Amino acid sequence: MSSIVGAHRVGWSLGGSILLGIGSALAAEGLFGGRNILPFLESRITLDGHIAFRPRLQVLIDLCILGGLLIWLGVELRRRGRADRRGAMWDPHLVFGTDPLLSRGSFQRFRQFVLITGIVCGLLTLLQYGVAYGWIRPRMYVGPLLWCVYCEDGFLETGTAVCFIVAGGLMAMAARRSRKILQLRPMGMAAFAIGTIFIVIGMEEISWGQRIVGWDTPGVLFSGNAQDETNLHNFFNNWFSIVYPVAGVVLLAGQLVSLRLLVIKSQPLYLRCLLPHPGLLGFVLLIASLGHFRELVEELAGLFALMYSLRTYLCVHAHQATVELVQPGGA
Repeated sequence: MSSIVGAHRVGWSLGGSILLGIGSALAAEGLFGGRNILPFLESRITLDGHIAFRPRLQVLIDLCILGGLLIWLGVELRRRGRADRRGAMWDPHLVFGTDPLLSRGSFQRFRQFVLITGIVCGLLTLLQYGVAYGWIRPRMYVGPLLWCVYCEDGFLETGTAVCFIVAGGLMAMAARRSRKILQLRPMGMAAFAIGTIFIVIGMEEISWGQRIVGWDTPGVLFSGNAQDETNLHNFFNNWFSIVYPVAGVVLLAGQLVSLRLLVIKSQPLYLRCLLPHPGLLGFVLLIASLGHFRELVEELAGLFALMYSLRTYLCVHAHQATVELVQPGGA
């Protein structure tokens, strides 16, 4: 039995070392300009043998992201192989496939929602890539679909605003309910602040209702607005080519830190409610790797905000129900 355990530890450590090596090589390629990978990609995936500046920059960022993920995964595998004195082993199925703060039925419904939404987002991402790089001809195949889905004030753009506003409402309700539970009171202000940010983003997407009502833009206050609309984010359009990729990387780093913290079982309950579930890692990876597709990133971010807020609200709701069952009237 000890020999089998030893073989498993050697296997984990060896696999971790291999991933560390590959991740370090990819991260180095991204940091030093992709001297080897970019010429290969230019000759294989583009029609004219050239990648424009913005996609080229995003490819370098994606290399750094992929390299960093492999490095992180290699470290975790080596840690599992060593099985150090702190008991740093963790089961990926338990981390990604369960949620100790939710009942099995609630989590299964949440997981199905994430899975279906993820498949749809993956298909939309492939479609966007295909059109951007010339693999799909919109006029011949999917022109009407693309117009309905991606046009200004179309289905996805309006849905993004709805997702952010609903997410903000869920976080506000979670903040309100958390005040009645002693273990969750510290999260109240943070949840309210996050919800407020989500609502502001959603209202900015629809220019605070201007696109629905149709009022005239005040000329003095918004004279420098890129689209002549009642919002603030269009004053900074020139910065978005940098802000979006950087924000994606920061979000990914936060998700990985969250994942590491959730593995540590001693974290307080309110923090475990606020941290995003590891199952949302796929959405964060898409957001971080698609920074130059601005509209697509916004849509994915809206869905991420909705699922994050839904899970937070369900956690608070489940704990409140438990407290009221044990102590009628709440804590």
